Amino acid sequence: MTEDFGSYLKHQRELRGVPLDEIALTTKISIKFLRALEEGR
Repeated sequence: MTEDFGSYLKHQRELRGVPLDEIALTTKISIKFLRALEEGR
């Protein structure tokens, strides 16, 4: 199974139970950008 980078990130984040807003706060990357990355946009 081939998985793109965004799908991989989302899968790993969800496995760890980390909400997207926590990632945004920690990395100082906007939720909008992170969501787009996870969706492959």
